[in-house]
Amino acid sequence: MNGWLNWREIEKNNDWGVRSRSDATAELWNENADQWEERSRNETDFSRRQVESLNISPDDTVLDVCCGTGPLTVWLARRAKKVIALDYGRDMLAHVKRKAAELGLGNIETVQGNWHTMEPGTDFPKCDIAVTRHSPAQGDILKFSRCAEKYCYSLWNCAEPRARGQEETVSRFIKSEDREKNIGVRPNGRLYGFNVHFNLLYDMGANPTVNYVENVTEITAGTEEELINRILSGRGPFHEDEERIRAKIFRQGDVCVYRRVSRISVLGWDPGEIRYV
Repeated sequence: MNGWLNWREIEKNNDWGVRSRSDATAELWNENADQWEERSRNETDFSRRQVESLNISPDDTVLDVCCGTGPLTVWLARRAKKVIALDYGRDMLAHVKRKAAELGLGNIETVQGNWHTMEPGTDFPKCDIAVTRHSPAQGDILKFSRCAEKYCYSLWNCAEPRARGQEETVSRFIKSEDREKNIGVRPNGRLYGFNVHFNLLYDMGANPTVNYVENVTEITAGTEEELINRILSGRGPFHEDEERIRAKIFRQGDVCVYRRVSRISVLGWDPGEIRYV
């Protein structure tokens, strides 16, 4: 790859690039399937609007890579001819199947396996469209690009700016041997997010586009402590800690308000434009 920066190497340092790729690590996600489904239900409308931002026709087949409990899958199935939901977690996929049955969606097929050890077109079929949202597939965007014939979409949480010197605790999904090498924090999403993939894909000949979907959440209570307890008791895995919650609380008349603005970047590109070298 020519150029001043080797984006392929930089990609290896993003949040998904540094995590373990083992089945044992994938199983950690599956253990929290019910919690992820609870979070999915709380973000139903946000997921719907994310899917609505994608260009998908009724004749398209769609691959939902590392789909989890299917927060995007069910909305994709409403717009596409067929959706293949790929994930390692059997409990995750059980939620997908349950929701498909409850909603009468007969065009969803599930495939179970570890993304890292599977090959597009061999272990699972390529589709017209490939979609992934904050998943292990974002540790290798060129492999993900080989999942689709027409178009790819990578959705990434837009990280909030960090205060100077602020660090996040290391994720439990990072390999133990990496901890021994003193990888002390998870990579900063603002530095190693979609911008890395945009530049990598551009250098490889694609012409990616970027869109954003925003969501505003407001929760109210009579006191700050009541509000914090309400948020913490109902949260899914890996939500904000108490310190960050307090920073987003303000007084409005007789109530305390927690206001959180979430943004998802939607990176799209034609995989046929990529010049693999």
